[in-house]
Amino acid sequence: MAYRTGNAIGARFVALALAFSLLAPTSGVALPVTAPEDSGPLPDLQAGAKTGALVTKGYIDKYRSIIPPELADLVDRNEFAFEAVLRPRSGDLLGDAQSANSSTYSVDDKGVLAPSPVSASGLFFSVPQSEGEYFDPKSFGWRILWNTTVAQWRLKSFTGTTSLVTFGAGTNEGKRVDFSVSRIYPPALGQSPGTLKPMFKEKISALSPQPLLGLTWLTLRFLGSVNDYMWAASPIHGQVRQMTGSNRADSIFTGAFSPDDLFVWSGKVEGVEPTSVRLVKMLVPVVEGNSTAQPTNNGICGVTDFTKSSPIDLNLATERFANLPGWIPTNVRMTLRALWRIEMMSRDPFSLDARQTLYVDADTMLPVYRVVWEQDGRMRKFVMGILGKVSTTESNGVGWRGQIMLVPGAATRAVLTLQRLETCTQLIPGKGVIDFDPSKIGAKTTKGKEAPTPEPEVDAEPVDE
Repeated sequence: MAYRTGNAIGARFVALALAFSLLAPTSGVALPVTAPEDSGPLPDLQAGAKTGALVTKGYIDKYRSIIPPELADLVDRNEFAFEAVLRPRSGDLLGDAQSANSSTYSVDDKGVLAPSPVSASGLFFSVPQSEGEYFDPKSFGWRILWNTTVAQWRLKSFTGTTSLVTFGAGTNEGKRVDFSVSRIYPPALGQSPGTLKPMFKEKISALSPQPLLGLTWLTLRFLGSVNDYMWAASPIHGQVRQMTGSNRADSIFTGAFSPDDLFVWSGKVEGVEPTSVRLVKMLVPVVEGNSTAQPTNNGICGVTDFTKSSPIDLNLATERFANLPGWIPTNVRMTLRALWRIEMMSRDPFSLDARQTLYVDADTMLPVYRVVWEQDGRMRKFVMGILGKVSTTESNGVGWRGQIMLVPGAATRAVLTLQRLETCTQLIPGKGVIDFDPSKIGAKTTKGKEAPTPEPEVDAEPVDE
């Protein structure tokens, strides 16, 4: 059994990981969660239970109320199984709580954050511990969404080597693409070049297989109503085509992954409008074990090698779940957590992600599940993230340790993994702000004609130099 990209690749996947965020701040108070009366057994591993409850097709009805319906449907079709627990064995899995800056920031009626932050340490907003403490789902939803951005923002500068393996219908062989993801937050790094002063610059570049080498996407994101600017570079034609912010939702490499899928959700906060928010109890995927970032460059950076720490096993290798697909993680436990469920509509009429449901962990503010619908109401994608403990030499925290994306119509399942991550408090060594410019990702620049171009909202050039 193997994953294939022309050459056989080892069947055991290391670190089913999207752990770009080494340490996610929490809202300050962990929400106590008790098992609902109508749920099935949830063994408490911290209280001495040896294993969790194995949930397969025959037992899904007992757990249907505490998992997303899209996940329950997978189990119903005998395409997924999991181990359910009340609490995982690691008592410190959630790390240390951090306070929020609720008195510092506000959100207007368009979701714009004010004043414009330079850096982010704790959460932008404190959040209530129950639904009765707020009445405006729109403004409250934006506050939660802004809190989800802190986990990456506080890193200032990071780069990772990432793999995406896509499994088709009826096969346990996957097609693999390796690519790098680099992102910098110029204001947090003390640099604000250009007219628009982007919040972040992000570059996604294919590394293998060889025909894709050099295929690159560049995004500049700004605070406020300014749309994302995006470019794509072709290694075949040697050209760079300017796109629109709408294209962030378009699939790249496969039909399952788009740039907005990073960290479960990496969309523009001001580009969506929350329509409802409510607190729910749900099972959340976690992996135990610890991944430690090692300091480099005189402490400026930290490097985590996920190929050497707490890997996640897939069913293809372990065969724990007989007659089930090989992409299912088999050493991940589903633990009961309090989640904020946010329904939101896209403000961009050209975005493929017309309507979304986002589930955010109420304590860590990390997105866990995301369901996407197209303009015609059909479900377009289901994204499931996995949380786990990540440490530095000085503290512990929670980060993304895995991500799975499912496309229902095409029966496509994609597993996104991170092999190596480097985070830096200064610019990534060997890179400058100019490296995140359209002129640096291809030989020529042409403006795309296929994608509709939104009306300009500011009188400024798109290229930041």
